Amino acid sequence: MVLASAALGACAGLAGIDAFSKGSCNGGDCDGSTDATASDDAPGLSEQSDAPDVVTQDVPSPGQDGSGSSSGGDHEAGVDAPGSNEGGSDCGPLDTTTNCGACGASCDTMHSNGASCTAMGCQYSGCSSGYSDCNKTAPDTNGCECATPACCGTQCQTVHSNGVGQSFYDCNPAGTHTLAAAIEACMAYAMTVGGNANDCVGGWYCGNGTSTVAVCYSSTANMNNCTNYCWTYMGTTTGDVQACQAPCGQSMAAWN
Repeated sequence: MVLASAALGACAGLAGIDAFSKGSCNGGDCDGSTDATASDDAPGLSEQSDAPDVVTQDVPSPGQDGSGSSSGGDHEAGVDAPGSNEGGSDCGPLDTTTNCGACGASCDTMHSNGASCTAMGCQYSGCSSGYSDCNKTAPDTNGCECATPACCGTQCQTVHSNGVGQSFYDCNPAGTHTLAAAIEACMAYAMTVGGNANDCVGGWYCGNGTSTVAVCYSSTANMNNCTNYCWTYMGTTTGDVQACQAPCGQSMAAWN
């Protein structure tokens, strides 16, 4: 496939060329005993006396056995008085990283570094690589909740795919195809092959017209030759990834 150059907008393409070319635009018990000893030795009475025997009976005091209860109420062994705190759910101090402000409110230690608990809730010294603490609303138990390198206010960044194996991040919704977004897609690729932002340039056209405009990766010193991939952001194939040497309009992937 042959490369040719054209200008953005008013720039004219070269007739007969079908390739990308560079233009100029960029969450109690009683015992019942009858003790007769009180009547056995009584004077004037024979052993056959019909005098009634005197019966004595031991009367248990309240609380001595199971038939009565003492004035103290239900104080049987092993029974807690109502309202006792024994066996409660007290989890201990509420200023630890496992109980921060409330029982079970644990601060994040998976993607967050240096977790501590203060009067304001969980605090962190930083995040693991590739993570961000975007929503810091107290008690902030989720810590570095976003798997993105930065934040969009209190929200995570949008994760985009560049179509060739890498991701890039910004605050635009998925499916945003602009010059700036195409450059980000290209930069994500460039970083994996030793390139940099300077190797991603917009204003490339495919074929002999200006219907398709792309950002291409160019590792050449003069930036005249497309190297490997282009990300289209205008025209009939917007959102496609095309190989530099493939026929125009032949998409190999999509980027978002």
